[in-house]
Amino acid sequence: PPSAPDPRRDPRIRRGSITARATPESAGFEVDVASTAQFYDFFERRAGEWRISRRVCVYRLDRMDSVLPSIRFWLMSLFMDTDGYDPAYRFLGLALDAQGYEIQPGQVVDNTKEARDLYDEGRRWLKPRS
Repeated sequence: PPSAPDPRRDPRIRRGSITARATPESAGFEVDVASTAQFYDFFERRAGEWRISRRVCVYRLDRMDSVLPSIRFWLMSLFMDTDGYDPAYRFLGLALDAQGYEIQPGQVVDNTKEARDLYDEGRRWLKPRS
């Protein structure tokens, strides 16, 4: 996917890697949740200034670990219902649901048709406009 277009041209795309970390309490003990993704930003110049016109988060993977060694965490992990989430953000989704938040449908996951479509859209975005 494009990540370093010619800086003299309009528009631009920028990809930036992110890691979201949280330490929620789960079943009485702390866990670390880490999700990696990238922001895929569509930039355009408006009134002489560069602005993000669209930002898409492309999820890559996530993991959850017990902060301290715990047999309870291992047992709990056997019964976690993560089937409703894509593997790229299953633990993030589980942690957010536990706090009353909801993952919105339509999330983009790396190495999927939706991600390839997004990158194709980015290539079209970068083509000179007439």
